[in-house]
Amino acid sequence: MQAERLDGSAQGAAAASGEVFDIEWPQQHRRWIATVDGTPTGGVYWLGHRTEEGDRAALVGTTPRLELRWPLGQLMNIVEPVGTMPDRSRVGAAVWRHLTEQAERRAEWPRVRWTVRDTKVEAAVLHFAGAWLAVSDQANLVVLGTGFPPEGLRFNGISGEEYGVDFTKPLTVEQLHRLRVWQLPQPETAHADLLKFLG
Repeated sequence: MQAERLDGSAQGAAAASGEVFDIEWPQQHRRWIATVDGTPTGGVYWLGHRTEEGDRAALVGTTPRLELRWPLGQLMNIVEPVGTMPDRSRVGAAVWRHLTEQAERRAEWPRVRWTVRDTKVEAAVLHFAGAWLAVSDQANLVVLGTGFPPEGLRFNGISGEEYGVDFTKPLTVEQLHRLRVWQLPQPETAHADLLKFLG
């Protein structure tokens, strides 16, 4: 499956803004470049991971800005059940308000420990509807996950070879569109955290 990773006006993706970290994944799985954010200092590459069955998935971004708007939107997508939800627009707006309010209280999120290139770092975690969003200011990492816990994860620096690219060089739109891309999985039914917004 092919998908758009850049808006229609983009001429390509900048080289990565710095070292790119990726999660250690214990089994064979699908991986792809989900999107590339352009910043004044370079590109931020968001890396997708999922098992064939879709029971475990992650989205990993190395970004000095730690801007949460896009990953919060992806968190909404990954917890929305397959099919049509009643009053989807109203529920979506209410969930978005809830998540952005939670993001403003990031200092209060519970903490977990990660290992990034053999260095122990701390990450703050927001749990919602069976998924989680974690942020490590120490490692400039933002990670979205489902199907596995955020505690004890390991990350290593990568060159881009695993994704068929070189993160130190700019990519054209044509190069990006030649790469395979998959979607993060969605649940079959609404989680209890979502049901309270349906009332």
